[in-house]
Amino acid sequence: MKGLLEIKCVSTKKLVAFHRLGPTEIPKEYLPQLTHQLWCAGDEYQFVDLYIWDDRLPDGLRTVRRRLWRSEANLDAHETAVREFLAEVDAALNDLHTLQKKKERTNGQETE
Repeated sequence: MKGLLEIKCVSTKKLVAFHRLGPTEIPKEYLPQLTHQLWCAGDEYQFVDLYIWDDRLPDGLRTVRRRLWRSEANLDAHETAVREFLAEVDAALNDLHTLQKKKERTNGQETE
């Protein structure tokens, strides 16, 4: 079984809050990044582990690990969101290229 690893060195406050969560709960702020890793890596990876670390805490509280299984990640919705985002980027780039060409045709002079 193949998996991925995401390591975070967070503030003490964040790690303490993480310890207060349920034993399998992953903070919402990390889910998009973990889901994106699984989406990019492909079907051969079954999970991604989130490993959070802070050496300022005492032994036993310095680390937390949570696992997001591929089967639990909403990869279809993520792919849809990624494709929508990339379409927006393409549209913005096309607009910029159009503006650039227009400017070049007018020798850089402002037109109405």
